[in-house]
Amino acid sequence: MKLSRGGEDAAPGNPAQYAHRSTHFADIKSAWPIVFVGDSRIEGAEWAELLGTDISNRGIGGDTTKGVLDRLETSVPAGTRVCIVQVGFNDLYAGMSPDKVAVNLATIAKSVKATRVIVTSIIPASGSSKYLDPLIAEVNEKAAALVKEAGAQWLDLTPVFGGELSAGFTADGIHLNGFGYHMLADPFRKAINDS
Repeated sequence: MKLSRGGEDAAPGNPAQYAHRSTHFADIKSAWPIVFVGDSRIEGAEWAELLGTDISNRGIGGDTTKGVLDRLETSVPAGTRVCIVQVGFNDLYAGMSPDKVAVNLATIAKSVKATRVIVTSIIPASGSSKYLDPLIAEVNEKAAALVKEAGAQWLDLTPVFGGELSAGFTADGIHLNGFGYHMLADPFRKAINDS
């Protein structure tokens, strides 16, 4: 594990999966009016079924803020009504500084061509990845202000899990299980429906 806390951008963690899914999104060329974009925590859920509405899932496991920025145009087409962005964990895991992750989240917020952009906090980790929690908290604190300055909505998900990702919400300390995703349904539904 790298903890260089560098300012350079982190490449997506799984280049083959990134290429497969990002080219697939580009080939589709369209999306439902609500798009979720981000890393494995987005990719891992059946959002349309969970929230009971048409949602395009543009998550890619291992993705980073740079990866999302590089594919925004094809993953979130112009005309998208609501875009929910959840990414940043893999950047920290790769050693990117919290300042750089926060700036990249604000850049994503400014760059998405959607009527409404909602950027979520990075969900804490547990188990062997818990060492990242102080860095996650630092990103969330800095990104909240920067995202709002960029004209987007900030959605803090940390309270949803009581400030930590306990074993009831995850099997590996990073990825959400069914109950973990169920816990996100109400906050996401409320954020999407608020004007």
